[in-house]
Amino acid sequence: MSFQTRDHHGVVYHTSSILDTPGLIHGFSTRLGGVSEGPFASLNFRGGGPEPDVRENVRENYRRFCEALGTDVHNVVQSHQVHEDTVRHVTGADRGKGLFAATDYTADALVTDEPGLSLMVFSADCIILLLHDPVTASIGAVHAGWRGTALGIAARAVETMERIVPEIGAREFIVDEDIAKVSLVGTGMKSSPGVASRTFQTLGDNNINIVAISTSPIRLSMIVDAAQAAQAVQCLHTAFGLDSDDLFVETQLSAEEIAAKMKKGR
Repeated sequence: MSFQTRDHHGVVYHTSSILDTPGLIHGFSTRLGGVSEGPFASLNFRGGGPEPDVRENVRENYRRFCEALGTDVHNVVQSHQVHEDTVRHVTGADRGKGLFAATDYTADALVTDEPGLSLMVFSADCIILLLHDPVTASIGAVHAGWRGTALGIAARAVETMERIVPEIGAREFIVDEDIAKVSLVGTGMKSSPGVASRTFQTLGDNNINIVAISTSPIRLSMIVDAAQAAQAVQCLHTAFGLDSDDLFVETQLSAEEIAAKMKKGR
């Protein structure tokens, strides 16, 4: 994991490579790029205290930071942090709380599975944890001071995210077992452009329907009908010049044999 420094029209912030995922935005703010002056210079987010910053400046700072990240400031949700282990499951009803509406709760961790909401927590010398579950598309933001850490707030936040799926209320799941996964794997995929396009073109030319696609820097995987699995692998071998490779002898298996091996965990 590494951190990158970003600069958007003077607003400087940091991001983590581990959260560099399409559709997911995050950032760790700095004090650079805002409009506040004096002791608040310049990207100040706190408008309270005995001698508060100018409220309009604070809101403009939030707007600039959210614009840099690519989100709407009106979608931000904050909390009144009290160094405890309370986790709040945020919903659309909490949108704007802390900035445009009062926070009617205390919590040191926020989690949500609603698209569009932006969770914001603050820290001076405490730990900030950002969580993401790609399966449920849920996120979490945790303020973990020593007291919250001792109380297990990080684990509580993860547990709350795990409960999100049961809370959806699904009574049953429909599963299709007549499918197979076909994958292309190799470290050269990162430096060999055109692999994905050739793969999709080859399967399309052979009337093989792709049900789902997943990718990583070294892997391209497709879900296809189990009855077409052997044909899919064979036509891809041909397209990439692998027909003579003895390592691919299992491609001659029938769809039933492939399905049987899949059930055995192979």
